[in-house]
Amino acid sequence: MTRTSLIAVVFVAGLGIGYFAHSAVGMLWRRTNTADLAAIEKAHQEEIEV
Repeated sequence: MTRTSLIAVVFVAGLGIGYFAHSAVGMLWRRTNTADLAAIEKAHQEEIEV
């Protein structure tokens, strides 16, 4: 394998890893955000009842 093709393989692998990591963090943030919004809504409803 030549040096150029090795660099290309490493570059493509880095892009794939970066894409996966970005997707995983985005998914985690959406779950956390949904849970936070649900907790805020619950607190708001309790405040209205008081």
